[in-house]
Amino acid sequence: MKKILLALLSILVFSCASDEEAGKVQYLAVCSYGNGCEFSEILLDQKDVDIALGREHFWAQAGPDATLVLEGCVAQVDEERSIEEIHADYGGSGDPKMVEPVDIARYISGMGCLQCDTETKKLSFEISSVEVSGSAYFYINFKDKESFMPNAAYQQFYKGAEGIRDIVIDQLVRNGYVEQYIIDQNGGKYMYRLPVQQDYLTPVEGEFTEGDFKKAFKKTGNKRRELDMYQEEYEGFSEEGEVLKFWLGATPEICLAPDQFAFMGMYGIGYIKIDGVTYLLTEASIPGYRMRITKVEKGSYSFNPSGYTRLN
Repeated sequence: MKKILLALLSILVFSCASDEEAGKVQYLAVCSYGNGCEFSEILLDQKDVDIALGREHFWAQAGPDATLVLEGCVAQVDEERSIEEIHADYGGSGDPKMVEPVDIARYISGMGCLQCDTETKKLSFEISSVEVSGSAYFYINFKDKESFMPNAAYQQFYKGAEGIRDIVIDQLVRNGYVEQYIIDQNGGKYMYRLPVQQDYLTPVEGEFTEGDFKKAFKKTGNKRRELDMYQEEYEGFSEEGEVLKFWLGATPEICLAPDQFAFMGMYGIGYIKIDGVTYLLTEASIPGYRMRITKVEKGSYSFNPSGYTRLN
């Protein structure tokens, strides 16, 4: 009898706790950096919120004390800060403003958040290390699934290398290959084609999958705002066992294919997808080596690969 009473008591306690959690009000924060946030009660159930956001298992996994934070198209689940702290962290002053419930689906649709940005991006970067240091840029083309570094950028990065000024080198990365198009000092046009090898630091190696990524790297809790995007720091180990730290910036407007985890460009720089959201790898470092993106902008390029003699 005593065991039965204890079991019933446990069920009653659990039921009360569940009812209390189910009755808790959850809030949506619509934020603007520098201006704070406006808060409203979320009336949808968690699965319907995910449908409105175009996400799976996102808000549905949030705890009862979580706040859904929307800044433009970037959605975050905040289970640590109070609404007062969130408001202050976004630059708000005074008490947080409560407004009528927001139609989340209409907000997302009105912002164009679910439309994919397929414009070519120009990524400027710098690398500093004992072996190589320099700055340059390349283009990442989502429509044609290729990356391109023009001769001007190649010359910029490898300036000072012997003989570099005597030749023209344009570089394409596509279909798993690096193609270097070279014009020598005599006007001869040649092309080398080699399999892509990530000779530069990146957390995305070879056949890495999203599951591999989640096992290998964890968030450190450090956050920042750079390049006009919300970024979080991750940490793990490189293939050589060194502590590898890197930053991912949320770019939900970039759409990778449903079965695609990463779209890497050059020098270990590219985009990866975690839980349905695409992120740009904005910085990576190990002791003695650091890569970081300095600018992201729309870009375009033109290159004609015909007329080159393949040498391998």
